[in-house]
Amino acid sequence: MNSKIQAYLDAIEGKEKARLNIIKKDEEAQKIELPEKLRIATPNDIIVGAIIWYPTHVYHDEKYNDHTAGWKLVTEVYYPNDEYKAYCCEDGARYGLAGAFVEGG
Repeated sequence: MNSKIQAYLDAIEGKEKARLNIIKKDEEAQKIELPEKLRIATPNDIIVGAIIWYPTHVYHDEKYNDHTAGWKLVTEVYYPNDEYKAYCCEDGARYGLAGAFVEGG
C-alpha cells in the first residue's frame, strides 16, 4: 500500500481511539462528587474553559442507574448575565446562571 494512504488510515484509526477515550473519560468525570466549597456563579465566572456546577439539578443516568449533580464546561460565551442562555457547553446546549455555582468559597 502507498505510504501516504497508510499514513492517512493510521491517522483515522488514531482519531477513533481518541474519540473513544474522550467518551470514556467524560463518563468517569461526570460521576465525580461535588467540590467541598461552592459559591454562586456570577457573570464574571462565565468564561471559556470554566467548570460550572449545578448541584441542585439532579440528573438521572439510566445507563448507570445513578443520580448525580452535574457540571458543564463553558466552550462559548453568549450572554453572561442571562439565567438560561449565558453560555454553550461541550454538549452543544445552552446553560445559564440559574442554579449555577463555581468551585471556591
